Amino acid sequence: MSPRPSRRRAAAAVALVTLGSLALAACGIPTDGKPREISRDALPPELIDPNAQQAPSQDGLQFVTLYLVNADEREGESLVAVQRAAPMPTDAADVPRAVVDALIDASPDQLGRTDLVNALPSDVQVRSAVLGDDGVLDLDLSNLGNVQSALQRLAVAQLIFTLTALDDPVVRGVRFSVDGKEVAVPIEGGVAPPGAVVTRADEPSLLTRPTATTTSSTTTTTTG
Repeated sequence: MSPRPSRRRAAAAVALVTLGSLALAACGIPTDGKPREISRDALPPELIDPNAQQAPSQDGLQFVTLYLVNADEREGESLVAVQRAAPMPTDAADVPRAVVDALIDASPDQLGRTDLVNALPSDVQVRSAVLGDDGVLDLDLSNLGNVQSALQRLAVAQLIFTLTALDDPVVRGVRFSVDGKEVAVPIEGGVAPPGAVVTRADEPSLLTRPTATTTSSTTTTTTG
């Protein structure tokens, strides 16, 4: 038997392999002679663990109504409703605490309202905020004593108006504690004793028509 057909077939096979290598190189695919290890960090989670899923965000930005102080020398003190975007939890039970945190952090300068004042200093902290079935929020704070004496009543009013502006959950009134102990708080008619539930009705002169301000991260618009 003649060996020539076998040699022709071998030559053709070599040619095909050579052409295949050239085609791969032209496509930019590496032609390494050995496998290369891929870092585990470069792999998507589902390839490492098929059951792994990305955890959903627990908080989302929502517009909430916060009350700041307008200390006008001619017209007297009043509260102004300012709407601002703040991170809110998905659980309604945690919303009152998040709203108080947003109020404490609210800076009139950053909101573009240099005419307003936040009577709550930034070092006030929320220890707990528990809403009862009767709509009364037990609010426990730290450093509330750091509020300037002239602004203490207004700081309490800011908290009351901000919390009772909520739609979900509905807060009817607030009972104040400081570092776990119920405390008296100043109101328009004098002082609410420890354990008393304070509502908007305790600040009748502050129930004036507010100027609503909608504030985003980039724009500020004012309506009458």
